[in-house]
Amino acid sequence: MPRKKVVPEEPEQVNDMELEPQAQEENTEGLEQPAADVLQEDTALPASGEAAPPSDQPPEDMDTPPAEPPVVGQDTGQDGEPAAPTEPLPPEESSAMKPFWMEPGAPPPPPPEPEPQKNDRQSFYGLDFNALDRGLTAEERQEWNSIYASYRGRSALTGTIIGVDPLHISVRNKETGAMEKKTMYCAIVVPYRVRVVIPDTEMWEQEQARPDFVLQNMVGATIDFIIIKVDRENGVAVASRRLAARSQRYFFAHRPNLSQTGAQVKCRVLSVGPRRCLVECYGHDINLTQRELRYTAIPDLREEYHPVGSRRYATIAGKYGGGVFCNLPDGTVCMCNYSYQHEDSDFMVGDTVIVLVQRFEEEKRQMYGKIMSKW
Repeated sequence: MPRKKVVPEEPEQVNDMELEPQAQEENTEGLEQPAADVLQEDTALPASGEAAPPSDQPPEDMDTPPAEPPVVGQDTGQDGEPAAPTEPLPPEESSAMKPFWMEPGAPPPPPPEPEPQKNDRQSFYGLDFNALDRGLTAEERQEWNSIYASYRGRSALTGTIIGVDPLHISVRNKETGAMEKKTMYCAIVVPYRVRVVIPDTEMWEQEQARPDFVLQNMVGATIDFIIIKVDRENGVAVASRRLAARSQRYFFAHRPNLSQTGAQVKCRVLSVGPRRCLVECYGHDINLTQRELRYTAIPDLREEYHPVGSRRYATIAGKYGGGVFCNLPDGTVCMCNYSYQHEDSDFMVGDTVIVLVQRFEEEKRQMYGKIMSKW
């Protein structure tokens, strides 16, 4: 018979730590326990014939940390290990039937294009003149028709300056771009009822601009002007003397009998000062000195022709702010008041009156008088 090989068994080792009293275990309960992968002292060693437990599994008497939950959407194998990544699934095709709130609606309509802004002339042509002029008198209708014709065809009108008013406007500075407040003087002409405003910039050519006191001294002067803007609703119009003078110069240059040497022409007196006067001849503004008016010296042109205390024949050119502007035969303008026995209703524009010259004001370059009676 064959012999059996006998393997001697090793004596079972006894852990001395198990013989320690229980009190020692109670004292060590509050201590932190080492990690699971470290071999504990109180763990029994396996026998030589027994299989050792896997190192990644903790002993039964130790607290094992909870296993981490698998990531959502991650496939795990049988051993709990994550499986190999899989290719993403293609997006599901949307079904033909969708709820009404998910169905794409019609594209929104494009925003309406803004209407182009009309300029002054287009706005003027769009007015209903029959409705606006329905309640006018014959004189008022004739006045507005003249203004309409001047605005449409650039024809010149003639009127008398009855006053000069300061106009405050905001102008943008070209260098800094900031808005600046500027005071501009405007000549006021009233043909019959409509107020026609002529700004200072439309009185002269740019290279022939004159100081403000010249315009302020032109009250009562007769000028030509062309309407450049109409505000029919407010009963106001804006005019330009500069454009009218340009047309007059063109007419004068093409008339040899007027522009030849030695021809005698008529001039309009615009302003009179102590040393010189400003006259206008077919659109040309001319300064005349004392020597050009008389061979002998004249101390003051205004006193030479109209000394204080003299009575002069004059025509009422206009009324403004309680004052009456009277034109003398030589074109001089006199700002007048009524004498105590007369009132404003006794005199109308165009009446011929007798004026008493009372004084001259040097700063304003203006002559003042009093209406004594009708002629």
